[in-house]
Amino acid sequence: MKKISFLIAFLVCIFSILFYIEAEGPSPTIIYIDPGHGGMDGGAVVDGVKES
Repeated sequence: MKKISFLIAFLVCIFSILFYIEAEGPSPTIIYIDPGHGGMDGGAVVDGVKES
């Protein structure tokens, strides 16, 4: 029973963190692919910094 309560508390914590991140807006640390930029890396934009 202790494992189940710990798991529920853990999931609630994770979801609250994810909800907070979504409410704050896109995080600049997330790596995403921007097809508008070319390059050897396939147009990856890291940390919100565009290719020069």
